[in-house]
Amino acid sequence: MLGLMTTKAALESARVAVLGILLGPLGCATPPPEGVSPVLWDLCRDDLQLRASDCQAISAWRLSEALPVARGNAYADDERAARLGQRIFFDEGFS
Repeated sequence: MLGLMTTKAALESARVAVLGILLGPLGCATPPPEGVSPVLWDLCRDDLQLRASDCQAISAWRLSEALPVARGNAYADDERAARLGQRIFFDEGFS
């Protein structure tokens, strides 16, 4: 009976090891820390070889995906104003 339990434990250990070997290259071995995107985590861990705490600090420096509301610019999201600005910027007569 003892030999059977040892064999079961050995098989379970082998199964876990094989899963770790198979999933390791996929980046599934360690999930990213709280607040760190998976892409940044892969970069920190694999390319830069940073600790999780350093990666979290760097993640805090990243800009958000969406721009904040332009409180002092009433025309910030106006497409017509953007076209006018582009025309003025590329007008060679102003330079």
